[in-house]
Amino acid sequence: MSGQLLEFIILDIPEGALMVFTALALFNIKIKYEGRRFAISTLVYAVSGRLLTLLGVVYQPKLLLMFLLLMLLFRFVWWQPISPSMAMAIGSFSWFITAEALTVAVINGLNIDFSIFETSSLLRYSLSYLYLAILASMGIVFWIFKFDLRKLWPKTKHNRLLLLLVASGSLNFLIILFLNVVFVADKFIPKNLLKISEDYWVYQVLSLVMAIVTLILFWKYLQATVHLVEQETEAPYSKHLIDLSTAVRSIKHDALNHFTVILGFLRMGDTEKVMEYVQGLVKESRDLIDITEGVKNKTVSALLYGKKARMAKEGIDFQVKISPRAPQFEGWKDIDTVRVLGNLLDNAIGAAAKMPKGERYIRLEWNLRGSEEYLYVENSGPTIPEEDMPHLFDLGYSTKEEGGGVGLPVVKSVVAKYRGFLEVFSKHDITRFTITVKTSQEDSQKPREQDTA
Repeated sequence: MSGQLLEFIILDIPEGALMVFTALALFNIKIKYEGRRFAISTLVYAVSGRLLTLLGVVYQPKLLLMFLLLMLLFRFVWWQPISPSMAMAIGSFSWFITAEALTVAVINGLNIDFSIFETSSLLRYSLSYLYLAILASMGIVFWIFKFDLRKLWPKTKHNRLLLLLVASGSLNFLIILFLNVVFVADKFIPKNLLKISEDYWVYQVLSLVMAIVTLILFWKYLQATVHLVEQETEAPYSKHLIDLSTAVRSIKHDALNHFTVILGFLRMGDTEKVMEYVQGLVKESRDLIDITEGVKNKTVSALLYGKKARMAKEGIDFQVKISPRAPQFEGWKDIDTVRVLGNLLDNAIGAAAKMPKGERYIRLEWNLRGSEEYLYVENSGPTIPEEDMPHLFDLGYSTKEEGGGVGLPVVKSVVAKYRGFLEVFSKHDITRFTITVKTSQEDSQKPREQDTA
């Protein structure tokens, strides 16, 4: 009895503490602020493990029960939601099984016979503390680098499906790893040191079930990805049509108002006011015409008219400088030009609208620089954080609260299709996307064959 108590104090409690510590480190939860919960979780885990051992529960079922217990502890002692509780338990137990496998690998690598650990309690404890040292290492690494899985937590349904897929695959990997560890342990570790069940088929069936679940989730994720891409790539065209329709309705409505004002001035006999008003209308019309001056493509002109009306509604100053010397992506399909320019302008409008009125602007320039054609869209707006830059063109990634994350990947893929380059600058509340395409080489702006197949 005294031996069991000693093992409980010097082995079970440290193991329980490290299992909880590793899981908490995944979410950067500080133990010093949660000492009472940490002590309760450690004690419950250690006592449960020792009781299962005394009841003669063999290795595999014991591990499954302890996994469920750890997940319940995070759910009801730490009051974590179900998904984080599962993630913490999976993370902790994945490293637990890996630590056991590494311990076996180290002993085998040193050509030490496991039977030697039966001869002395001190040697058995030294083996246990080798395992505990390996188990502690991952939590310490997470703690030093302040790793927090919540920063990677998905915000959209599409990404949550991806998380479920990864979790399902991880569980399947965990079961396979578990079976391998059991096989190795059964081969090398004496029976009186570790009691192992012979019912491997149960875990093989469980692995098969998890593989099927993973395949189903993978299919669902593919469907969600296709749907998201279709939805997000169709959305810009709908926006462009709505913008153009709004512009036409606005012109019709404004024209009626202008005629009413001019008629009123004429009835009053105030010709000077009529002249002043008409001159103002002429200037406004010239500003509208100026945004398409030099544009060769009528589709682009219609797009710019529509966006201009939307920007006017948001109080955004739209400055356009398009050189007729620029080929203006003449080798591109109209639909691709609209996808690129429309997405860039939509992003610019969304960003500029977040600035105070009077500081909102969008600048578009399309010109030649040597043997290269360039198009840039610059806007005022919140600076894109440095940590977001590497992920800016990842499918599904978005800095917006409402999600999205397909517009910029579409821009990048279209530009790449025509052998172009895309650069991003974002500092001091100014963001600029620049597209550069070679014009000197023959067929340089024609899409690659694999992109047209």
